[in-house]
Amino acid sequence: MKLKKLALLGIALLMLTSCAAQPVELIDFLDKNTGEIDYEGMTFTIADSGSAGGTCLLMPNEDIVPSVRSEMLFSRYDEIEETYNCEVEIIMYLGEILTIKKATGEAYADLMNLRLNTVYEQFDSGYLFPFNEIPKIDLSSGNYGSQQLIEALTWNGDTVAIFPQYWGIMTPNFCDAVYFNPEVFTMINIPTPHELYETDSWDWKALEQIGKACSSISTEDRPVYLSTLNNYFVRMMILSNGGEYISETADGRYEYGMLTDETITAIEKSHNFYTQGYLFKYPGSVAEALDLFVKNQIALIAEYSVQGISTDGGVIGSKMQGAYGWAFNPKGPNSLDQTTGLISNENQYIVATIDKAAEENALGSFIDILFHPLGEEPNDWVDTFLTMNFYDEESKEVFMTKFENTIFDHVVFAYQNDTIYEMLLKAAETGSVRENVEKLQSQVNAKLDEGINKGK
Repeated sequence: MKLKKLALLGIALLMLTSCAAQPVELIDFLDKNTGEIDYEGMTFTIADSGSAGGTCLLMPNEDIVPSVRSEMLFSRYDEIEETYNCEVEIIMYLGEILTIKKATGEAYADLMNLRLNTVYEQFDSGYLFPFNEIPKIDLSSGNYGSQQLIEALTWNGDTVAIFPQYWGIMTPNFCDAVYFNPEVFTMINIPTPHELYETDSWDWKALEQIGKACSSISTEDRPVYLSTLNNYFVRMMILSNGGEYISETADGRYEYGMLTDETITAIEKSHNFYTQGYLFKYPGSVAEALDLFVKNQIALIAEYSVQGISTDGGVIGSKMQGAYGWAFNPKGPNSLDQTTGLISNENQYIVATIDKAAEENALGSFIDILFHPLGEEPNDWVDTFLTMNFYDEESKEVFMTKFENTIFDHVVFAYQNDTIYEMLLKAAETGSVRENVEKLQSQVNAKLDEGINKGK
């Protein structure tokens, strides 16, 4: 069933005409006669750190990334202002200005969009207000991350940040993803990952067969690959084999967790695929790999999920001439669950400052309104979102299942993402796996002890 058929213009019009979320009961600002919230002209200020290269901003720059989601957000702000009698002000987060404001005791913003290491620093200084103490916020609603994510962002009993699942629509880049090209599977006469999954055959043996089949139809002028050698592929292999980067100890501390058989085996298998010529190692940007993918020269590609929110050609959907699919992770020999995704963003964490959270008792209902899915009904966004991103029901189900089962990647607590991912790539390329993995143990543990483990 082909779901992706709505024109972008039609989507934009639908989103522009969608209504704000239903009013949330709030005693202080509730009009007893109408039952509606009236913020009485209050201004809510949000400081945006400008994360993700302009694609996930709370106030997107249309000159940089024209997107349907941008229209949704602008429409949402207008609707909130009109419906609830308030002003939504978005400012650019600047650390130096925050430092000055803190020193003088002045308010900077009601909400801020920060990197995780900045979250810890600001909360430790006493400037942030824990979300679990803000009235009218239901942290178990699913709007602010899975329960596992909420628990990961709860330090010593205080939920210090949220990772909104819905920024007008679903958070654009929420976890890792595996895309596949059905045309390549037709070319090599092998069932698709969807079909293999149904027969419990979507595993590392299947990857081996796909790699061999792709090599058999490769020519010097037109090579065909299983996938690409990038850190996302290695991460897929680790997750699919029950491995991890950071482990949690019995006493609640975090430590380097990569020196396990599950993780080492996954990296070694990635190296094996590479030496057999099954993986394309692109020298530049991911765009080179995507070009081969859309030209039917790569069977599957592991990346971070970027849904079809942009009209600038920055996502797979805008490049493909035909269909593509979303797949679960292929099962490794030690796999316990193929349907789990990892959220490993360092950015996009929303925090609340002391001022309005403590004094006005209005921030909770405002947050619920701001990050509620667009539409008159809670799931109105789903039909439009699915139409934009999926060609078949199976891919839709893969995405929604991974979304629901996403777990937090504790590697972000070490603030060593780039270092770890660079190491994974080097280990998978050279084959010196245990040697490369051991090199980072003391460095990562030291960072964890300086941050998240402090006081434990």
